[in-house]
This record gives sequence, C-alpha cells and structure tokens, in this order.
Amino acid sequence: MYFQKKDMNEKMDSWIYQGIKGYMVSLLVEKYGLTVKRES
Repeated sequence: MYFQKKDMNEKMDSWIYQGIKGYMVSLLVEKYGLTVKRES
C-alpha cells in the first residue's frame, strides 16, 4: 500500500509540475508575443 501511494504521489507531482510548466510557458508566450503557432 505504501509503495502504491508513493507512486501515485510521484505521478501527481509530475502531472502538477507539467501543468505549471505549461501555464508558465503560455504566460510567457502571451506576454512577449511569441505566437508561432497562431501565425502558421
């Protein structure tokens, strides 16, 4: 049970980290106008 819970926590942490990273990137894109995807 302990190992399962630890694995779940690690997965959640990485998922949250990916979400935060994506959010920060989108903020930077909005702020500095690096809209490569929109132009193409």
